[in-house]
Amino acid sequence: LYDPWWPMTHKQSVEAARSDKKPKSQGPKAGGRYAVCRCGHGRSDHEGGSGMCKVAPCNCDTFKEEGPSVLNPFSGSGAPELWGVPCHRDHTLKLLPDKSQAGWFCNGKWEEAGCKSGFTTKVQTKGLPRYRCEPCDYNLCERCHDAKAKALTGRTLAAHDMDHEGRKYRPLTRNRMAYFLVFDTNDMESYKEALAQEKALKDYLEQKKIKVQPVIFLVGTKIDVDPDADNFRNVQFSANTKSVKDAIRYKEVSSMKFQGVKRLFREAVQSIRTRQQLWLLEHGIRNHDSELKADGCWLQ
Repeated sequence: LYDPWWPMTHKQSVEAARSDKKPKSQGPKAGGRYAVCRCGHGRSDHEGGSGMCKVAPCNCDTFKEEGPSVLNPFSGSGAPELWGVPCHRDHTLKLLPDKSQAGWFCNGKWEEAGCKSGFTTKVQTKGLPRYRCEPCDYNLCERCHDAKAKALTGRTLAAHDMDHEGRKYRPLTRNRMAYFLVFDTNDMESYKEALAQEKALKDYLEQKKIKVQPVIFLVGTKIDVDPDADNFRNVQFSANTKSVKDAIRYKEVSSMKFQGVKRLFREAVQSIRTRQQLWLLEHGIRNHDSELKADGCWLQ
């Protein structure tokens, strides 16, 4: 309930306001007692002096409900807009509580329209959360941030565009860096399907003339089930042969015993590091116009 900026229902915010007895001396630095209701109006705060830390309940009549629908976790809620707004150096801002004693300046005040919240002094922002870029010392209040977010995306995000904290799903790089083609080592049909996926992937890369080739792993799972079975040995032999013939990495893992899993991911990361074109982003590489044209795309 008290993870930083964890969404709460109206009922949860009211109950938290009644039951929170944590002294202010053990404030946000000690326990991170910051929370927000799902509509974004009920935020945590501290009383003055040596009072108790309390959570202000939601005051928005539209969203006074027991909780979200099981079938639609975003029903009756406006997820906080926490997605991809950059600072002047194109760093993504992060939502942070204000731990300073003097407040902060909203950089929106120096823009043409001014700060959306009307903040012009540090006194007005003292204790308020902010969207911040630490390296650039760049801050935005919530209204300025949300206005920029809507201008950049050009639309209001639907529920399936966000995770349970309201953050927008977006890839961290320009390209997919690695693929794990996972199959059951005890099932020949599963192995054949992985080979079909591998061929389809290579055909796609060739068709699109993608020069930067991602790292591809064939991953055999359930190696602990029956290692002496003929079916297992046939799949294993075929996979090893293909690995040598086509220069594709083949790894075997057991989820049950957690065998080979760490090594798999470690080798994948090391392979990606040697191909800087997959992950090295130059300054200003983000193109918001191209993102708007990709509204029909899904991140898998």
